[in-house]
Amino acid sequence: METLFQDLHYSVRGLSRNPGFVTVTTMSLALGIGVNTMIFSLVSGVILRPLPYKEPNRLVMLWEHDRRRIWHQMEVDPENLFDWRKQNQVFDDIAALGHWLPHYKTGTGAERLLGGRISANLFTVLVVKPFLGRPFLAEEDRPGADNVILLSHSCWQRRFGADPNIIGKTLTLDDASYTVVGIMPSNFRFPQPKYQEQPELVKPLALGPPKGLRGGNQLYAVARLKPGVTLERARADMDIIAQRLEEQHPKSLAGMGVTVIPLSKQVAGEVDRALLVLFGTVTFILLITCANLASLMSARALERRKESAIRAALGASRFRLIRQLLTESTVLAVLGGATATLLAYWGENLLIGFMPGNVPRLDEVRIDTTALCFTLLISIFTALLFGLLPALEVSKPDLSQLLKEWG
Repeated sequence: METLFQDLHYSVRGLSRNPGFVTVTTMSLALGIGVNTMIFSLVSGVILRPLPYKEPNRLVMLWEHDRRRIWHQMEVDPENLFDWRKQNQVFDDIAALGHWLPHYKTGTGAERLLGGRISANLFTVLVVKPFLGRPFLAEEDRPGADNVILLSHSCWQRRFGADPNIIGKTLTLDDASYTVVGIMPSNFRFPQPKYQEQPELVKPLALGPPKGLRGGNQLYAVARLKPGVTLERARADMDIIAQRLEEQHPKSLAGMGVTVIPLSKQVAGEVDRALLVLFGTVTFILLITCANLASLMSARALERRKESAIRAALGASRFRLIRQLLTESTVLAVLGGATATLLAYWGENLLIGFMPGNVPRLDEVRIDTTALCFTLLISIFTALLFGLLPALEVSKPDLSQLLKEWG
């Protein structure tokens, strides 16, 4: 540790004598590492961070699709939903969501809100509890008893001032009275396609018993796989059910199948591929930066060949010479990483502002502990990458030749 601190002290003192080199190196590293950190935080928030549900890898979305056409994600018919629930062998349960655009009457007029309808078992499928109040009850999920609503956390804060006494109060929606029974958690997201905005409030789906009429595709279906059931088995099971229903209802379900998609994939959509390509691109740019810095370090190391030769002549081992130069590279990488962190904090909101509106989960993107650990690791990696080759080049000097040249 004593010699390590000596190397560190010597590196800081030597670099302080060459501020131009330090500035160029630090800013180059800050730009490369900072952009990588921003893109990594974006990838982490959109793709890598688990969805805010228990065991999200067991959650899937179910869609109908017409095998005779290119439509692969059609909304679900309520009658088919009843049959899927009854006949499947692979899901704990299947929940459903639908559209609702109510008018909210206030003292100054009416305002259109973005709402939704959900089956009461959605909270069981997602294993989620409201932030305040309670979820919908099974007896409320039927026609005539669905005059209750749940508010999203953002709607509760924005429209009602985060008043905890809102539970039990009545709101007028579409000329009908609805009682607020709960507030959803702040990080909760209703499972639905990425192009759909999150609803501000929801009421029970209230489908009622099957009516025998098919063709009203209007629902999103989300299901939880039973423990140990694979995605392939679930798809095979739903294919069998789709074929059976097609045989029973050849006119209305001719050519209709079922698509089973992991919820994480459904939420990210095609954005994950674009983000991974972007991340690979900026990583490649960082490697180019490291190559340029390695050239600068090589030039600097060649200027210090006499120093290395004298150290070796006095008994310094090759390992000690390499460690001295890597310590210097690490100091530069730490300076670059610290500057990169500041750049990432500053540029994150700017980056999010430039992202298109169809990118999901942008509200979850932030420079968190994971991103900071990534910055630390990539700083260490770059220190080794641009510092090791120059260190190996000058750590084994030709003492006889060099000392003769310099007298």
